[in-house]
Amino acid sequence: MMSDRQWLTLVYKECERQCKQLQQQVMEQRQKLQSNTFDSDESLKKIDSTFRVRRTLSGHYGKIYAIQWSLSSETGLCSASQDGKLMIWNAHTENKRMCFPLRSAWVMTCAYSPSEVYVSCGGLDNKVSIYRISQTVLGYNEHKIEPFYELEQHEGYISCIRFWDDAHLISSSGDSTLLLWDIEKQKPISQFMDHTGDVMNVALCRERNVFVSVSCDNTAKIWDINSKDQCIGNFTGHKDDVNCCDWFPDGYAFGTGSDDQTAKLFDTRAYREIKTYSFRQNPNDNGATSGITSLRFSKSGKYLFCGYDNAPFLASWSTLSGAPTQYFPGLKHRVSCLDLNRSGRAFATGSWDYNVSIW
Repeated sequence: MMSDRQWLTLVYKECERQCKQLQQQVMEQRQKLQSNTFDSDESLKKIDSTFRVRRTLSGHYGKIYAIQWSLSSETGLCSASQDGKLMIWNAHTENKRMCFPLRSAWVMTCAYSPSEVYVSCGGLDNKVSIYRISQTVLGYNEHKIEPFYELEQHEGYISCIRFWDDAHLISSSGDSTLLLWDIEKQKPISQFMDHTGDVMNVALCRERNVFVSVSCDNTAKIWDINSKDQCIGNFTGHKDDVNCCDWFPDGYAFGTGSDDQTAKLFDTRAYREIKTYSFRQNPNDNGATSGITSLRFSKSGKYLFCGYDNAPFLASWSTLSGAPTQYFPGLKHRVSCLDLNRSGRAFATGSWDYNVSIW
């Protein structure tokens, strides 16, 4: 006579076997339906690029951890460094417009509001600090400036901040959650909790009212800004922590970068990974053997820029062919962050050499 425990064990094993069988069938069906877009003659053409440094923004005295271009001007750029300073730059003239001495030097992210009303930062203090630009004196300031708003609810470090508009922002945290905030009320509107590891980065797609987040649980998830329920998309494929993400220009695909030394392109309509960018697939290249810290697509989507922990520290990839188009030998330190400006004519990198480079 079989005991209840033995019977449940048998049922569990049978269910597990059927689940694995169904997963295999799904993978085989996806392979059958796979598009040959990336196998065409056009996509396999070798592409070269000649990006070079046009400006160098010097002024920080610590490792730069975050940068973001303004969405309303061509030259506005903010940067956050572990020297305890949040700076706003004119990237064309290389001048510092404003400097905010922070109460905590352990800053990990910064963000510009869409119309340049606010600038924000966060880090190991577990707070989102928001400064009103119009109430700050232009120039370099050594005195501590109190935040105009301070948002507190996360129980872990703040890894990423992105303004949805001038009244709302999204923050991600090491407590495995994301929060949508009402800035004026200083209260969260929605909480997104499906991740099971530290949430590392967020990318917004305002046109479709969705955003993507990546996490140390090795997944990328898509969320609806108007929904308080579960995520509307879960994408797997990475084998280690996922550090960064960015939407492809059409808003229906996105890229991710991971500590497993690969970047991946996922399509939301096919609901699958469609391309991997890895030096291990290019044996003739003396490429990186380290994790990806940051990535951005060019305005047209032709190139994918990736920052790395170790040499070559920065590389550009052909999105179609999956081959590197350029290395940047002038860089000697880790590229911790990068961002593309509004027009797509320039991109900036922040490095552990204390400088922001404009390419």
